[in-house]
Amino acid sequence: MVNKLKANSGFTLIETVVVLGIFSVTVGGLYSTLLAGKKVWSENESQAIAQRSVRQTLAVMTGDLRVAQYINLTQSSSSVAVDFFHPVDGPITYSWATTGANANKIIRTTATGSQILGQYISQLSFNDNANYVLVNIQASVPTDQGDSVEYDLVKKIAKR
Repeated sequence: MVNKLKANSGFTLIETVVVLGIFSVTVGGLYSTLLAGKKVWSENESQAIAQRSVRQTLAVMTGDLRVAQYINLTQSSSSVAVDFFHPVDGPITYSWATTGANANKIIRTTATGSQILGQYISQLSFNDNANYVLVNIQASVPTDQGDSVEYDLVKKIAKR
């Protein structure tokens, strides 16, 4: 009887192969789930960066353009410059271009200096009317996978 128990106490080769097959399928499923989760995380993170950049930029622009006087627009397909007079800050210029040292950034320049308002800006356009300024900003942020996420926002800013 002792010999019979010893003979049945181990795993057969078929049992080992079946267990390894089940383990491989499980690990493969977990790995593909983690990869998909990482991709979604990266896209959501890039989307949040794009949204934050556009919204923060528009918040500053809204405050300035509501009280702006003597607005002068210079626009082309690769650059935009907006000059105006602010009652408190004096002359202000917004500039954006697709090339150069400040490519894809919106720069706010006053008499006291310059600051970057927004980054990753792929498109910017203004439309100045008698009662409002229409601003269209599009941001494009790359993801870890090499794709890019875009966020577009159009805002009508009423003049006072």
